[in-house]
Amino acid sequence: MNPVTTLNKLFLIGLFVLFTFRPATAQTTLFAEISEPAPDTTIVNLVALDFTGIISMQFSFHYNADKLTFSAGYLTLPGSLPPEVVNPSPGAVILAWLSPDIINGTTRSGCTNIATLVFTGSGTTPDEFEFSGNPIPIEFTDPNGFVNPVFSIGSCTTSSLASPPPPDFKIAVSPNPFSSEARLDIHGLDMGTAELRLFDLQGQEVFRKTISGPETYLSAENLLPGTYFCAVFQKGVLRAKEKIRIQ
Repeated sequence: MNPVTTLNKLFLIGLFVLFTFRPATAQTTLFAEISEPAPDTTIVNLVALDFTGIISMQFSFHYNADKLTFSAGYLTLPGSLPPEVVNPSPGAVILAWLSPDIINGTTRSGCTNIATLVFTGSGTTPDEFEFSGNPIPIEFTDPNGFVNPVFSIGSCTTSSLASPPPPDFKIAVSPNPFSSEARLDIHGLDMGTAELRLFDLQGQEVFRKTISGPETYLSAENLLPGTYFCAVFQKGVLRAKEKIRIQ
């Protein structure tokens, strides 16, 4: 089966699940544990700290293609469709998965490996890797809707659970729907910069800009009427998402 076709099916089924249930405030944490078991071989284990009731997920994992070549990858979770780990271009691996139980989701104990990626080359430096919403927006869902994923390059077992992750952002859009311009208040973004991205229902990014404060504006100019996902990313991590509609 064409990997892109399967990814699209997973995405569309995930969208059905999202729109069937109300938004959620749940959170899951995923670590990339990097090792070099042999010369010229780098292994990345993706390990979940709090993988509870997860229905679907899809995200990109980027690597330094100047030092590493993707060799193989697999998800250890059972799925209702064959899980996908694809390498569409040098520098990016796309992972997509849908739970066999789309009502209750899948649960795994803390610090459980959910995927393994194998690379040729030496790349144990954390700077060689990052989680990203490009080319596919990061999505995690549970029975209530969106889950706020927290990503980290490092060890799950040695992480300090006493240190909470950065606070989640929340997006308030007014008016919504809108026809010309909307005001976006990003609660939690008090310092630093972030990226505001807009995705259509097919998961295609249609707009992006850098923001440096809690208030910004979104113009409907050059955008077709319809429903979009407005997402805020900081350092490659999805921090908040809100559904908007342009009339």
